[in-house]
Amino acid sequence: GFRWSGGVMTGLGSLPGHSGSRGDGVSADGSVVVGYSYSAGSSNAEAFRWSGGVMTSLGFLSGGSDSRARGVSADGDVVVGWSHTTDEYASSEAFRWADGTMTSLGVLPGAHSSAALGVSADGALVVGVSEIADNTAFRWSNGVMSDLGAFPDGVYYTVASAVSADGSVVVGLMRDGDNEEAFRWSEGELLALGQLPESVSSFAQAVSADGQIVVG
Repeated sequence: GFRWSGGVMTGLGSLPGHSGSRGDGVSADGSVVVGYSYSAGSSNAEAFRWSGGVMTSLGFLSGGSDSRARGVSADGDVVVGWSHTTDEYASSEAFRWADGTMTSLGVLPGAHSSAALGVSADGALVVGVSEIADNTAFRWSNGVMSDLGAFPDGVYYTVASAVSADGSVVVGLMRDGDNEEAFRWSEGELLALGQLPESVSSFAQAVSADGQIVVG
């Protein structure tokens, strides 16, 4: 993992017992980086929070041995991601880490796994995906996880990858058979964003603070 600033790329190092790392999220002022540390040849990883040159492990959910941090709040105090568990019916669960404690966000009704992929600026709202028969995008707030719904034609395969600063806009991917298309969710409505000319798929990966600009 690296942090680039002022024209200089600096390595983040790795957690004890690991030989590599990957940075996946950064706070608004760039002082906090989150991601996961791993060892070559191992399938297990460990979520970290890096600040002031020090990489700290976030640990795992109960019974787990693998965790990965994907997003961080604007001030760097809230981290989200997922942790694999040993539960027979859940391969992973989305987590929200704050004040030194990693908390499971659970899964959607009928689902067996979930992963948090984005978080609002204040850390109160989390988005991601929960797997039922297909992947289903979720929005978590105040302890409640809810799905983003289906497109008018009944397409239900969705993945939420990012959220605007205030949590009002969510972006990601929808799939209908072999067709993949970026979407933007706002005020309870899913909007397909289309594809570039001669392209066969699109996937939204990030959104501006005000929710008006989507990239992917």
